[in-house]
Amino acid sequence: WKYNKDNNVFEIFSNDKEKITEYDPVLALDEEYNPDNFKLVILYNKREDCTENSIYQVLVKNQRIGWIFPVQALLSQDHDYAKNSFFLKYAYVAICLLLEQIEDKNRGAFDGAFYLEDFYESSDNVLVLDNDNCSKIQDFNLDDYVVSLYKNGYSFTGQGNLYSEIDLPDKAIKLSAQSKELSGIPYIVELFKKQIPAEREAFAMFYTYYQVIEILISVVFEIKFKEILVVLNENADNLFDKRDEL
Repeated sequence: WKYNKDNNVFEIFSNDKEKITEYDPVLALDEEYNPDNFKLVILYNKREDCTENSIYQVLVKNQRIGWIFPVQALLSQDHDYAKNSFFLKYAYVAICLLLEQIEDKNRGAFDGAFYLEDFYESSDNVLVLDNDNCSKIQDFNLDDYVVSLYKNGYSFTGQGNLYSEIDLPDKAIKLSAQSKELSGIPYIVELFKKQIPAEREAFAMFYTYYQVIEILISVVFEIKFKEILVVLNENADNLFDKRDEL
């Protein structure tokens, strides 16, 4: 494919470089950004309060690392960002990267009229990450923010966080990294990626949540135990008091 700026249309070609169809975006896109400098991640959020107007900048430590918005925001001019110059640049990048993924997954599906919604649910959300800005965050790893994304309603599988009350952001979502003390426990990330977003019976959900509690208990105990050992090494006179404290 290639983007025809003059006509605001994506021309889509076969492997033999034969033009087979076109995609006409409804937004007046801005092609200033090079899609190669960005990464796209599909997230899910089927909460009722997640609408086509749920378009947010994504911040880490006051550094913007990208934008997040539903696919529906690319298919409509009826939201608050339809003429926002910054959003239109990210919308262009998002469409380019969505087309790339389609091409990789389903090269034989370009037949007749082309609609983005034939390949993606309009309720799917796209997280568009600016690689340059992400590199400004020391040791940036998206897995460190899986729990924070879930807290804001978004998940990597399932339907998002349908279980918690959420303070809806105004213009930006501020992500917090998982505690460094938990960085050596990848199981937590896997729980929030695959198990916790799944729709299951209440008892199964409680069991899954309690696994997180047990992990936290073990981590806190190890830290507190080491603190007590340090005190005992310095002064063993209050051994029994420390035993009771432990």
